[in-house]
Amino acid sequence: MKAREFALKLGLTEEEYGKIEKGLGREPNENELGMFSVMWS
Repeated sequence: MKAREFALKLGLTEEEYGKIEKGLGREPNENELGMFSVMWS
């Protein structure tokens, strides 16, 4: 599963995913997306 698809399944928005990707300077992994999802819920 691609990171963007996983992020959407976790409830993150496209905009939030873009902010994460820009902040990290790379595609986030599943663990990072899980942490952002919990922090931003």
